[in-house]
Amino acid sequence: MTKRISKHCVFIHQFTNEEIVEIVKNPYNYTEDEINELFAYFRWGDKVKSAFDNTTKVYKMKYDIRPKYKCSNTQFEFSVITNTIFHRTKLKYNTILLALREYYHGEKRIPALTQTLNCSQDTVRRFLSRLSNIEASIPQEEKKNFISFCRYIFNFKIEKYVIT
Repeated sequence: MTKRISKHCVFIHQFTNEEIVEIVKNPYNYTEDEINELFAYFRWGDKVKSAFDNTTKVYKMKYDIRPKYKCSNTQFEFSVITNTIFHRTKLKYNTILLALREYYHGEKRIPALTQTLNCSQDTVRRFLSRLSNIEASIPQEEKKNFISFCRYIFNFKIEKYVIT
């Protein structure tokens, strides 16, 4: 059971480009918490916002596996991947980051990604499908560097596609 541990503004570490490059080089050297901070930075910037109501206060929750937050208006719990293309995935955050890196650098072959990510072909196929569904909508300026690419991916509105 999750319990409230902090109230109101949940601030996010402000990463430098050098820190991001270091994490992306080898995501398995970092914990889920550290990569969660990076994903939160990509998604929200400096302060966590509710996935359900941008105007409400957010509480950080105690957790077992993934960091969670709670919206004070709706009382819904959410994580950094709620309502993103990674919603309902059970992949570890460092695997998601590695997959994003490989995809950004042009690796879109299922067998190669299956081996690199150490997961099933079905998982890779679903991941590639989600990314390729939005790839055409990514503006060219967002494709210029990995950080902009990730920010766009994490802020893409999920309502446009049905995620299975």
